[in-house]
Order: sequence, then structure tokens, then C-alpha cells
Amino acid sequence: MEILKGCVGCRVCELLCSYNKFKKFQPSKAAIKIHNLADGFGVELFTEEALNGRFVCEFCEDKPCIKYCIELKAKNPLRDLLSVEEKKYKLKND
Repeated sequence: MEILKGCVGCRVCELLCSYNKFKKFQPSKAAIKIHNLADGFGVELFTEEALNGRFVCEFCEDKPCIKYCIELKAKNPLRDLLSVEEKKYKLKND
């Protein structure tokens, strides 16, 4: 689990992920999960296999989880994390 510096824990990314896939605001089905940790907010990105009804992140082309992040700045930690994970996923699956 990655700690996201700058994340305020609003979980908009979870809502948008579930809506983008299922057309329902249901964070429990999102491929991303924000955790409130002692030293900040952590993100869990499901890239390997679906767990507890969640689907695997498919790295959507429009990436609504990043596009509408309320903390979107020049350097967005969620965007950076997804970029790294997407590269790993593509290398593994090509």
C-alpha cells in the first residue's frame, strides 16, 4: 500500500472508479481503495485479481479517478502511482 502525500481522504476517486465501471456510485466495487492510516492516507490499487466483489483496475483511458481528484496539482501522487502501476501491468501482460 502506498502513502499518498497530499491526499485528503475524500474518496472521490473511489466513487468515480465505481461509477465509470458500473454506472453506480458504489466505492465497495471500485478498483481503488483509500485507507486512513496513522501517517496519512494510503491507496490500495487492485491490479492482479478481483477481491470481495471489486474489479481489477483496467487503467481507463480518461482516468476519472485522477481527472477529478480535488487535490489535483502539477504533481499528483495518485497520477504518479497509477502511471507506475500501469507500466508494470503492461510489461507483465505484453
